[in-house]
Amino acid sequence: MTPAKQEARRAGLLYLTVAILGGFAHLVVRATVYEPGDSTATTANVLAHADLVRIGVVADLCQATIFVFLGMTLHRLLRPVNKDAASAMMILVAIAATIICLNMVFQFTGLLVATEAPYTEAFGADGADAMVLLLFDLQHYGYLIAQIFFGLWLIPLGYLTHRSESFPKALGLLLVVGGVCYLAGTLTEFLSPELGKQIEAFIYTPPTIAELWMIGYLLVKGTKTSPTNKQPPARHPEPRPIPTSMKKDHCLEAGGIPRAAAPKRPSTSRQLDANAVRPLWVPDIRSWALTRHDVLRSSCLVYRILYRLLAALARLAVCLGRSKDLEIIVLRHQLMVLRRQDDRPQLNDDDRTLLGAIAAALPRPRRAGWLVTPDTLLRWHRRRIARHWTHPSRERGRPSTAREIRRLIIDMATNNPTWGYRRIHGELTGLGHRVGASTVWRILKRHDIDPAPHRTVITWSQFLRSQAAVACDFATIDTAVLRRYYLLFFIDVTTREVFFAGITANPTGAWTTQAARNLFLGHTDRLADAGALVRDRGSQFINAFDEIFRTEGMKILKTPVRTPVANAFAERWIGTLRRELLDRTIIWNQRQVERIVADYIDHYNVHRPHRSLDQRPPQAVEATRDAPQQLRVVRTSRCDGLINEYQNAA
Repeated sequence: MTPAKQEARRAGLLYLTVAILGGFAHLVVRATVYEPGDSTATTANVLAHADLVRIGVVADLCQATIFVFLGMTLHRLLRPVNKDAASAMMILVAIAATIICLNMVFQFTGLLVATEAPYTEAFGADGADAMVLLLFDLQHYGYLIAQIFFGLWLIPLGYLTHRSESFPKALGLLLVVGGVCYLAGTLTEFLSPELGKQIEAFIYTPPTIAELWMIGYLLVKGTKTSPTNKQPPARHPEPRPIPTSMKKDHCLEAGGIPRAAAPKRPSTSRQLDANAVRPLWVPDIRSWALTRHDVLRSSCLVYRILYRLLAALARLAVCLGRSKDLEIIVLRHQLMVLRRQDDRPQLNDDDRTLLGAIAAALPRPRRAGWLVTPDTLLRWHRRRIARHWTHPSRERGRPSTAREIRRLIIDMATNNPTWGYRRIHGELTGLGHRVGASTVWRILKRHDIDPAPHRTVITWSQFLRSQAAVACDFATIDTAVLRRYYLLFFIDVTTREVFFAGITANPTGAWTTQAARNLFLGHTDRLADAGALVRDRGSQFINAFDEIFRTEGMKILKTPVRTPVANAFAERWIGTLRRELLDRTIIWNQRQVERIVADYIDHYNVHRPHRSLDQRPPQAVEATRDAPQQLRVVRTSRCDGLINEYQNAA
């Protein structure tokens, strides 16, 4: 027996089992129990034949399982005929089997409602009967839906049977007609139940004959011996005479013997002529397996059907007034999701009180699946007793910082992202509050405030307020239209006081000389003690510029070439200007940059504290260093809201 015949007879045995189980479940179980339109009779039949209903459920589940194996067997057998049609047949088998399995939920639920006392008492006698009839109606229409896919399955099966030379062609045509009859009968019963019952005996006769013929043919004969996709026998043409000129160059075998002159083997009686007997067809076992794409498509369809059925059951539960049960299911599932993400959730005292009170009232089996265990409840109780009998101890050490001071430190750090803890300490020192720098650092860390380099991000409100005068860059200042301006300033190394000399787009020698004259005209008294001028070797500083300072009795000190560190005080101030002002805004024109730079220099000289000056500004106003009795601080914004100043309220 060839492998193809074995596979065919195996398919016939599976097909016969499916027919027997399906016929028993439909013609015996449902015909005995189900009475359409009569809820009382249906419930009575279910109570009288409860075991038969259970056997019917098992028979349908076995039928669906064996139906899947039948589809796989026929897929392997008929795949060489047409791969696409065989894949479509397998997908329809998977859908029909899935619907049959899921449809058993309605039948088994109807059995539970009819036989179990809690359901009968909950729905009442009439309500329970109506519910049983509704569930069996749903099971009946679910069976009709599965029958649609069963009819669709017969169409590709008939097509493959007709195209294959292993089965009679009339059998394939009759299977296609049977599939169409299944579809017509099922759709008719959906559209017009009365007409469907009238034509039921006629419409299902062709598919019954076709399936019985298919089962008998598979069991008795299997398949024909002719190949499914036979190839015509290969013809061996007579060898043409080889030209003499080609024998020497192109017709030499390995070893130098010409092919045309090679000796022929004498034929024996055991050797058969290739054209006399055709080789038997041996199916390719590797081609029978399902492809991964077919399995994925079948899985997706099954998943969609399961999802639709679950949604239908949820809607049915809502209609029956079981929405609270659905809510409990969702809450429990959310609890499972949270458990997968965090093994030890953080609970506060309110959570412990609620869970402990409810746990004391519920029995132990009801507490299964909770976040806490009985040992947890006991630990909470011991901790509560220990806390009750523990007397508070007196705090030792330095007194804590006043709440108003802590709030002021947090406010300064929040409103001034460029201020570190030492800058805030200097501001507090200027206000008369004696607080250590480490205390400021500890308060900022306790409130999760990052250091200044990590929080120097300008807010949208500050950015929008500063757009009327926006600035950004280093020693040179570039505008939004890519025009560059140059800032000339002077800083007193001793007092750290900065003098604004001017801003220009073309810093020539004549301009710097005039800026130096203007400097001495406005700040002669403040530069009286200066004895030297430190500058680089830029071409803008001409002899006339140096001569002005020499006239005032100052010595010119030139730094080495390309050595900015030699002029450290000026470079440090430029960095401060850039970090606190220019990098936090956008400059549009010269008038704007002159205004905000002059405002910043005034803030730098009058208010900004310096570590080298004991946290006091260069032009400090002598005032009391003692903190006022009542903390009232006024905040003033400068440089278009980019810099804040704090002063005690009068």
